[in-house]
Amino acid sequence: MREVTESAGQVSGVREMGDRGRLADRIARLYAEDEQVRAAQPSPDAHAAITAPGRSLGEIVDTVFAAYAERPAVGFRRTEVVVDSVTGRSTRRVLPVFDTLTYSELGERVSAIVAAWHAAGIGAGDVIAVGGFTGPDYLAIDLAIIRLGAVAVPLQSGAGPARWRAILAETAPRVLAVDVAHLGVAVEAGAPELLVFDFHGDDDEHRDALAAARERDDVGGIRTLPDLFDEYARRTPGESAMGREQSAARYVGRTPGGSAAGSEQSAAPAQPTVPPLSMTSANSAAPAQVDAPSPNSTPQVGASSPDGSPHSDVSAPDSSPHAETDDEALALLIYTSGSTGTPKGAMYSRRLVAHAWRFVRPQSVIDLHFLPMSHIAGRMSLAKTLARGGTAYFAAAQDMSSWFDDVALVRPTEIFVVPRICEMIFARYNAELARRTNPANPDPTVAEQVRADIRTTVLGGRVINALCGSAPIAAPLRAFMEELLELRLHDGYGSTEAGSPLIVNSRVMRPPVLDYKLVDVPELGYFSTDIPSPRGELLLKTATMISGYFRRPDLNAEIFDADGFYRTGDIVAELAPDHLVYLDRRNNVLKLAQGEFVTIAKLESVFATAELVRQIFVYGNSTQSSLLAVIVPSDEALRLPPEDLRASLRASLLAVADDLEPYEILRDFLVEPEPFTVDNGLLSGIGKPLRPKLTERYGPSLEELYTKLAQDQQDEVQALRADAAGLPVLETVARAARAILGCESPDSEAHFADLGGDSLAALSYSRLLTELLDVDVPVSTIVAPTATLAAIADYVDRERKSDQRVTAATIHGRNSATIAATDVALSSFIDTDLIANAPTLPLADDPQTVLVTGANGYLGRFLALTWLERLAPRGGKIICVIRATDDDTARARLLAVFDTDPILAEKIAKLAPALEVRAGDVAEPEFGLAQGEWAHLANEVDHIVHSAALVNHVLPYAQLFGPNVIGTAEVIKLAVTSKRKSISFLSTVAVAAQCTNFSENGDIATMSPTRVVDDSYANGYGNSKWAAEVLLREASARMSLPVTVFRSDMILAHRDYPGQVNVPDLFTRLLLSVLRTGLAPRSFYRPGRAHYDGLPADFVATAIVELSGAPGHRAYNVVNPHDDAISLDTFVDWLIEAGHPITRVDDYADWLARFETALRAMPEVQRAATVLPLLHAFRRPAPARAGSALPADDFHQAIGTIPHLSRELIGKYVTDLAALRLLTQ
Repeated sequence: MREVTESAGQVSGVREMGDRGRLADRIARLYAEDEQVRAAQPSPDAHAAITAPGRSLGEIVDTVFAAYAERPAVGFRRTEVVVDSVTGRSTRRVLPVFDTLTYSELGERVSAIVAAWHAAGIGAGDVIAVGGFTGPDYLAIDLAIIRLGAVAVPLQSGAGPARWRAILAETAPRVLAVDVAHLGVAVEAGAPELLVFDFHGDDDEHRDALAAARERDDVGGIRTLPDLFDEYARRTPGESAMGREQSAARYVGRTPGGSAAGSEQSAAPAQPTVPPLSMTSANSAAPAQVDAPSPNSTPQVGASSPDGSPHSDVSAPDSSPHAETDDEALALLIYTSGSTGTPKGAMYSRRLVAHAWRFVRPQSVIDLHFLPMSHIAGRMSLAKTLARGGTAYFAAAQDMSSWFDDVALVRPTEIFVVPRICEMIFARYNAELARRTNPANPDPTVAEQVRADIRTTVLGGRVINALCGSAPIAAPLRAFMEELLELRLHDGYGSTEAGSPLIVNSRVMRPPVLDYKLVDVPELGYFSTDIPSPRGELLLKTATMISGYFRRPDLNAEIFDADGFYRTGDIVAELAPDHLVYLDRRNNVLKLAQGEFVTIAKLESVFATAELVRQIFVYGNSTQSSLLAVIVPSDEALRLPPEDLRASLRASLLAVADDLEPYEILRDFLVEPEPFTVDNGLLSGIGKPLRPKLTERYGPSLEELYTKLAQDQQDEVQALRADAAGLPVLETVARAARAILGCESPDSEAHFADLGGDSLAALSYSRLLTELLDVDVPVSTIVAPTATLAAIADYVDRERKSDQRVTAATIHGRNSATIAATDVALSSFIDTDLIANAPTLPLADDPQTVLVTGANGYLGRFLALTWLERLAPRGGKIICVIRATDDDTARARLLAVFDTDPILAEKIAKLAPALEVRAGDVAEPEFGLAQGEWAHLANEVDHIVHSAALVNHVLPYAQLFGPNVIGTAEVIKLAVTSKRKSISFLSTVAVAAQCTNFSENGDIATMSPTRVVDDSYANGYGNSKWAAEVLLREASARMSLPVTVFRSDMILAHRDYPGQVNVPDLFTRLLLSVLRTGLAPRSFYRPGRAHYDGLPADFVATAIVELSGAPGHRAYNVVNPHDDAISLDTFVDWLIEAGHPITRVDDYADWLARFETALRAMPEVQRAATVLPLLHAFRRPAPARAGSALPADDFHQAIGTIPHLSRELIGKYVTDLAALRLLTQ
């Protein structure tokens, strides 16, 4: 639970982006110009007395009431009696003015209540329950309980009879004080003696409610507070202002001059001069005790008066010196709101209650109170106002409906807001902004004018301190509030059980915090070893911590650990000692079916800022991969035509969802016209959603919606199967996307990824389109940067109009479990005349123009750079083919990959005249180029470096066939058009996975004549490169084509250029993940001497350029063959020695479980770069191998020296990842 109270250093707490002197200037101006603010300054002497060590609760409150006797203490909206002209019934209506009571007047009312209860034998240790709306009467009752040394049990307003009944049964109060609005609940709950407050005898509804309650046989005595005040006034006629007619008028239904009930006149408040209130009586019995240090004891309540007999003296207790009281006596039971389950009574001693009065900053305070007294934040904020001699104005309506009117009348100097209030202000701002904005001629100054009007007119223009609590506030909403207020919105954290404030603006408050620690939450991926900051559940020891729950010692083990720390249930990150950032409630994190973690409260706070959303309840469960919600539309939304409402709500939600991940977007929602309220049991007293109640009410309907959506999806697919033949291609493409992703009807210009599709969803989409349209639509086409839904439809149309195109199915048979080298024949891809004529073509020599495919890829960029450096000085050039919509975009895509370092970017700029870039796709016929462009390439290019490929270790062979096999065939076709051109082909060591008798320069078709097609790691990628090698081997043999194949293993970071690291590769993902989680296994390997096979990118690029262009066919295994015992374990050693906090976990399975959980718990923007998508590669320890798994004698001999991996290279990874903002150093 989050609370907020007074924060330290408010003058210096102006929001950082503004002028730090603005607040000081505002305060100085108010004190100089505003009489009310100046008169409300706290007395230095009173402040010193209140905060003096050793002062008891009674002494503190006595001091306050004596020091500020003639000041206004509380304000309440004036009401007047109105008579219905038809029915003749009298009711009261609220007027736009506040009346006040002074501290003396309020104290007199407290004395009246104390006298009556004292006479009834109620004293120290007795329990008094109170239910109703916060106001002067409630406050007077609460202060009377303090004076008697009794125990207050505030009841939640919207809890209902059953909840009240349970609390009353547990606490056994002597009296239940209840306002008229809750009188029916009290009667149904089986109340003991009732004291009815906020009662007006001239209101027919009040009289009817009282009469109905008195008719019940199962209710004890019922008295009204006006009756009690009248009795007190009669017995103290010479002393008490309660006997004055003006003061009594509000309670007994008559006005000055004796006007009859039903008059529309209203009474002004009396202004008597009375002695200060003495809050502790010598006649009071000794209070009940709470063994505070021990969380295992239960206090005894309900003690009788000292002699065991009822008191008969009805006069006020005297004001003699204070009786000795025990600060650890039980004073208050705060029952939790039930937002996470059954309410429990948190036990507050008199010392803890006094804390709220004692720790205050001496600053004038005039504020509006709307929080219930059943919530600790409401009680503490009210106590802090009174302790400073301020004026506490009470809201006119419990449901916050009067808040704007109230705050405009009060013009507070301090506002306490909860997120719901901020949402209301934001909605008002948006409505006013829309009203004033002329779409045809927008004025950029209107927004600031609206903010200024709200700041000065609505909020009164006097706010010098703004506090937010009770729940997290969304960052955009907080930014809006700070811009509106021109103040920092202080964020406070506390809890019912541990006290408040504990953390203010992310800084631990000492006192009251004595100690804290973070404990791991492995199931959610939070660990104290997390990088860059420890994360975990916050456990606290505070000076304001409760001793336990009332009569529930069985729960102590749940709320306290073995060392006495309170378990907050809140997840925080520790950025530095005493610098904690709240992340979430432990039970607010939901793991969806696909393994993604979502934070429900965060999403609700984001969606609540949508213009057409009044309230929202987000729902999900771990068997589903998407989220649903219940939405209460705003008033503006409800005015829309019903047929437009859902679409408008969805658009409103999407407008605030820019920073959310696809799985965080609501799949669907229910529309609920009835707001969530305290009265219908869906909100707590402070407006917090009660999730168990919301789930109870809407859960079944939402589960039915999940079932309906699943059925709709199946029905959509079935309908598509039946209708696709007769539908336009674009409609089929769009409906298939909707069926796969569960989205609304998508726009034709939408990209599949923008609709929430990932590579696995693209695979499902590909298969469905192929089935529906009888055209292979590869994943590479679906995820291409140019591929909108309309572009996918165009692709299908082109495929249908073209000659039968080669696919994996046409070469190997559909869904074949094995593929053969004999299937992969050049004649299946290239015209036989072109093949036959190729040997007769001239062979390009000493290349002056080099074509580089895939130059924007990781290795491709360094190959392009190396060739540029060689060719530019002698007037040569390189041509790069990049997938893009046009040549300019293609060039921009290429240049962007070099933009990590100014030196590198400058080098590319100098070499730019020798760089030509074309937009094309190697998997398309003739690269998708116009005929003239293809001919230009054929005539000009002398050497081809083919590094383009779809590198994906998850997709199957059939999906990689187009870009990796057909793309290679198109390269061969270019190599034998116009003239023969040598080819350098970038392959992979994965081709060796299914080879027998593998040799470095052997015939790949002989070493691996057949291949198994399955879903094992990188099977599809390895097979696609194998098929490409088969084609190239045949091309070299039949067409006298010089071909050099380079089979690389892991290509690591460039040793020189900052930021040049292959972020998506397995090694970088693993290293980043180890650094971010701070977790590594004791060893990545099975027992034995291990080695990691990888080489720096700069070395690989240079080696490939050096060894390219030789006649015939050559193949090199570009691997690290050294038996040097430099392994993944060595890299972890080096990182630890460099000071990186990494914990080694002895058990590999334990490490893997913790590692995966920690990765899944990361925000998506971080998680996307981790090893999580490829974690299956680490499911078991790797076999330890000395040196490379493949022979590399030919490569070693040809290139000479091969570098060992170094500590410096691993250190550069850390620097590079930090430069790319993937890691915090």
